[in-house]
Amino acid sequence: MASNATPSIAMRFAPPKGLEPQSSMYVGTFDIVPANFIDVQVVADRVMGVGLDRSGSMKRSRKSEPGKIDDAVNAVISLVEATPESMRFFVVDFGDSGHVLVPVQQATKANKAKAIALLRELADTVNSSDQQSTYMGSGFGVILDLIEAHCKGANTVIIGYTDGRVNDPGVVTEQIARLNKLRQQGYSIKGHMRGIGTDWDSKYLDSVGSDLQGTCELVDGHLNMAEDLKMLLAEAAAQVIGDVRITLWTPKEVEVVEISQLNPVQVPLIGLLMDDPADSRKVGKVIPISSLGQEPTRYFFHFKLTPHPVGDVPIAAAKIGLRYRFNGQEIEVKPTRLEAVWTTDERVYGDVAPETRRALADKDTQRIVEEADDLLRQGRREDATRKYADALALSRVQGNGELTRRLEEVVRVDRATGRVEAADLSEKATMRVRSASRRTGRIEDDAAASGQN
Repeated sequence: MASNATPSIAMRFAPPKGLEPQSSMYVGTFDIVPANFIDVQVVADRVMGVGLDRSGSMKRSRKSEPGKIDDAVNAVISLVEATPESMRFFVVDFGDSGHVLVPVQQATKANKAKAIALLRELADTVNSSDQQSTYMGSGFGVILDLIEAHCKGANTVIIGYTDGRVNDPGVVTEQIARLNKLRQQGYSIKGHMRGIGTDWDSKYLDSVGSDLQGTCELVDGHLNMAEDLKMLLAEAAAQVIGDVRITLWTPKEVEVVEISQLNPVQVPLIGLLMDDPADSRKVGKVIPISSLGQEPTRYFFHFKLTPHPVGDVPIAAAKIGLRYRFNGQEIEVKPTRLEAVWTTDERVYGDVAPETRRALADKDTQRIVEEADDLLRQGRREDATRKYADALALSRVQGNGELTRRLEEVVRVDRATGRVEAADLSEKATMRVRSASRRTGRIEDDAAASGQN
C-alpha cells in the first residue's frame, strides 16, 4: 500500500575549506539524495516519447539486408513492448516535416499492438519509396506540442533515433530554447539521442543529447541493445519527484562560473540559471532540473570570488537549496550557506574533498577529449592522437574502466617506450570516447560528502 509520507531530500556538500590569496576559484560538489521513497508513488503519470527519423537515407540499400529504419523500428518496438500499462507513450516520425505516428496514449495491450503495426508499416514505406530529408527540428517541435498539451505534471523521457546530418539546426536550437522554457514552467522532460548507421554528425547529436540532459550513443554492435533499452525504459518508468529547482543565492561580487550535473552523465546547467519568480527581492536564482529519481545525483559548482584580506573571518560565497512540488504543494529544502576563508595555510586551501577532486579530474579528461576531437576535425591527426594519449593516461590514473577501453580503441601507447600511434580515429570510435568521457556512473552510498545540510 502506498505511503502518503512526504519524501525527504537530503543535500550533502563537499566544498573546499578555503582559498589562497591569489586565487578566486571556489569549487565543490553537492549531492541531492532522495530518501524515504519506499512505497511512495511520487509521479503517477509517466510518459515515454520517441522521435524516429524516416528520411530517405534510412531505407535499406539492398532488399536482402535490413536497413537503418529496420534497426530503429525494431529498437522502438522493443521499447513499446516493454512499456508497462501504467505508463503512456507516443511516437513522432520526421523527414521533410514532423508527423504524429502514435498519439499520447495509455500503454494498453491493444494500443501497443496498433502502434507496433504502424511502426512496421512505416518501415515498409521508408524502404519502398521515401526520399525525404532530415528535418529534426520539425519533428522536435511536434514532440514538444504533444508534451505541452498532454504531459504537464508527468515524468517525460524522449528518445530520438536518427542517422542524418540535420538540415534545420537553427530550428533545433529554437526548440531547445522552447524545451527549457517548458522546464521553467514545471514540465519534467529529459531525453536521449541514438545514432543509426554512419551518415551522421555525432558531435552535433552529442550536444543535442546534452541539451536534453541525457546521453548520445551509436546503436550498433558496440552498444548492448538489451542493456540500453533497459536503461531507457527504467528512466522513463522511474518514480520521481517532479518540478524540481535548485535554488541559488550569491552576493553581488560573486560570479557563478559553472553549475553542472555530474552523474549519470555530465550536463552543463548554467544556461538554465534564471531569476527566482518566488523571490520578491529579485536577488535569488533557480535552476530547473525537471525531476529526481531515487538514485542520488551529484552536481558541481564553480564560483569566482573577489579577493579578500587573509584572515579567519568566513566570507559568504553562496546559499544552495532545493524546491520541489509534491501532492500539489511546493516544498522547500532549507538552503545551505557556503563560506570561504582567505588563507595562506596550504593545509586548508589544499584540502579539497575527494568528490570535488574527482569531479575536477573528470572534467579535465573530458576537456582533453574535446580538444582531441577539435584537432581531428581540423585534419591534425598527429596532434589529436597525442591528445587522446594524454586522456588515456589520465583515465587510467582515475580508474575509469569504460573510458580507458574506448580510448585504447583509438590510440595505442607503448608503455615501455612511450611511443604513441593512432589505432582507429573513425567517427564511430571517437564518438564512443566522447560519450564515455561524459559518463560518471552512480554515486555509491558510502561516498558521503564532507559537509551536511
